[in-house]
Amino acid sequence: MDQEKDVFDDSSAIFFKSGFLGKIKFSSAWHVAFISRYTSTCTEITKIKRENIEDVVTILDVGCGNKTFYQFWSKSFDSLLRPRVDYLGLEYDQEVVNEANATSGRESVSKYEVMQCDLNTTSFHDIKKHDKYDVILLQEILEHIPKETALKLIKEASELVSDRGFIVISSPNPKKDEGQEFVWPENHIQEFTLDEMHDMITSNGLSVRRVNGWLGKARYFKKHLSSNNMALYNQLKNISQGFAASTIAFLNPRIAECYIFIAEKNKGIL
Repeated sequence: MDQEKDVFDDSSAIFFKSGFLGKIKFSSAWHVAFISRYTSTCTEITKIKRENIEDVVTILDVGCGNKTFYQFWSKSFDSLLRPRVDYLGLEYDQEVVNEANATSGRESVSKYEVMQCDLNTTSFHDIKKHDKYDVILLQEILEHIPKETALKLIKEASELVSDRGFIVISSPNPKKDEGQEFVWPENHIQEFTLDEMHDMITSNGLSVRRVNGWLGKARYFKKHLSSNNMALYNQLKNISQGFAASTIAFLNPRIAECYIFIAEKNKGIL
């Protein structure tokens, strides 16, 4: 069995199961990329301004698998010094939903629930758990659904995100300028370039707080690096090539294989 392929299937929670986190290899670009993607989101959560210690952060995770983001938060970030979270995950596969709700993991003051949901027929507005969500996650989902559904999800997310919160959208970055239409053609309906995704986000009353790359392969991006970035890459290789590749990708979303947008409501000029 090709364990690496299983580990990095986004529909799987293997990477975040107890016992595996201790096996992370910083020589692996995949490992470093996943850690950077989830850690950057968790760090943004800790910055949300709350009224008091009892004020929870509400999270809507679309296409959550086995509540993978919640598992990462609870194992790596959950503490008395950080906000409690009230997590709702949406997942199409009922078996995955049942597994997610059956395994509680470590005891936590945070709460979670996973619901079965068909994104093609369900509106976020029909899910009445909260009127607004502080964090809405659309991670590695838009490329698997029709474009009209992807546009609907971004629009509804922009309507439901709280004023203090943010939306996370991560997706592959197709190398169309190199004649490579899809990064993973076998299970993606479409992929969006960085500029296409930026336009989809900003046309829905959102502003981009930050965009970073995640996952990079040196054989693709080396020819695009500035001399300073190449010097940094060569320096980071002393740690490992995987660490170097993922770090350069994080700093350069246009040459990364995937990217992650952090977006928030456009508050206009005050």
